[in-house]
Amino acid sequence: MTTTADAPSREPRLHEPVTLEIRNVSKRFGVVQALDDVSVAFHAGEVHALLGENGAGKSTLIKVIAGAHSADSGELWRDGAVLHLNGPRGSRDAGIAVVYQELTLLPAMTVEENLMLGHEPRGRLRLVDAHEVRRRAQQCLELVGGDIDPAVPVERLSIAQRQLVEVAHALTLDARVVLLDEPTSSLSVQEVQHLRGVISMLTASGVAVVLVTHDLKEALDLADRVTVLKDGKVTFSGLVSETDVNDVVRRMVGRDLGHMFPTRTPPASDAAVVLEARGLVVPGFVEGVDFTLRAGTVTGFIGLVGAGRSEAARALLGIGAGRRGEVLLDGRAVTIRHPSDAARLGIGMVPEDRKQEGLLLDESIYRNISLAQLDRLTRWGLVRRGAERALATAQMASLRIKAPDSTTKVGNLSGGNQQKVVLAKWLARGCRVLILDEPTRGIDVGAKAEIYRLIRELAAGGTAVMLISSEMPEVLHLADEVNVMARGRVTATFDNNDPARDQAATEEEVVRHALALESTPQAGQQDETDS
Repeated sequence: MTTTADAPSREPRLHEPVTLEIRNVSKRFGVVQALDDVSVAFHAGEVHALLGENGAGKSTLIKVIAGAHSADSGELWRDGAVLHLNGPRGSRDAGIAVVYQELTLLPAMTVEENLMLGHEPRGRLRLVDAHEVRRRAQQCLELVGGDIDPAVPVERLSIAQRQLVEVAHALTLDARVVLLDEPTSSLSVQEVQHLRGVISMLTASGVAVVLVTHDLKEALDLADRVTVLKDGKVTFSGLVSETDVNDVVRRMVGRDLGHMFPTRTPPASDAAVVLEARGLVVPGFVEGVDFTLRAGTVTGFIGLVGAGRSEAARALLGIGAGRRGEVLLDGRAVTIRHPSDAARLGIGMVPEDRKQEGLLLDESIYRNISLAQLDRLTRWGLVRRGAERALATAQMASLRIKAPDSTTKVGNLSGGNQQKVVLAKWLARGCRVLILDEPTRGIDVGAKAEIYRLIRELAAGGTAVMLISSEMPEVLHLADEVNVMARGRVTATFDNNDPARDQAATEEEVVRHALALESTPQAGQQDETDS
């Protein structure tokens, strides 16, 4: 098998036959027309980017192709013949593999068991051949990189590693059409480059790769063709050379977004320190980190995957085995053993994995929003449902959450609207400190602009915001102060409001310190040789 290192550089193959074609497909859910007469063709050996805002119909189209939904009308054609799918297995049997953004692995099972689930190699007496399972799993893992042990349970992997395992699973199916839904949203720069090699390998062997991503630059860099959806309809489908980023944005949102990032108003020079971390340690992740969060200030944290950013933030909420260090609120030491302790002190967090840690997907919008303030909505031991729904309705209007009403199940919302519900939960609480861990992961360009506005409005209102992001432009444009982390330590701190710009963060400096290419003491610390 060809490895990614051996894969040839991919040249556009724009005259290859159509492998999978969607013809006039429509799908309705109640009053919502999710897909409206959608037609698109995916060619062998090409990367086809599928773009659109959250709620544009991308996920519904993927699920129709995957056999999870049946179309109300229209047809799917595979290699020139009508394709009749009887559920997801029918799609897999037709050579179609889907890597969903929301991970589908079974946490208690090992990596190799997940990879071979449903198509385990068998030996004598039809028993599972454990040796062959390990060999095939190892082979696919080597292709996607990530240095993942096939024998470990999935629950012990990071989000980034799980995403790579999902990609590896698609490779085990020997598919001719591979759909990748936000495949790079949790990956480091090195892992993204490796995945690009995997995509080149797939297209070189004639596989049609369908890429769903909110990273427009990534989409236009990788793809040969692009299809844009808006409100369930195709607004553009053609060669990448026939469009550009600005044109795609207009076709996605129906308007020019102007400046994505709001103007950053510097906080007061004497802004009070709300929270201070001293000597924060999480064994294996964070090694003696100090930082401060000030009122009205966005403090950014950036670094490669595994740098310890998320673990440092979670430690503030009492999460992390063996954690130690001191947390001060308004200059006084506080003890936080559980996130509920943090909430009572006015500290909230929007987690990186909103599905698993931020939301109750089977519950309504109003119940999710009220979770962080049930103590305020309870009388004589009973939750006041009217107050609960009124609170949710007000937050839905403020954050422009798209849903019929507050009784809608959160699991039925788009990714962008789900993220807004998590934000609404903490905005309703009125936190003094709000930690945002990858707040725009898997969010479309329009929703990103709204969340950027919200972040700066929170700071303008006096909230101390801790912003953790892997997206360089987010941190450089939104943060007043930037902390770069590498190998569990803060390797540099930059002041983005420095009038002379001498102390402001630049992309080159951030990358250098994120790679720990130079040992730099934290701001305010002196090297021992200077003492």
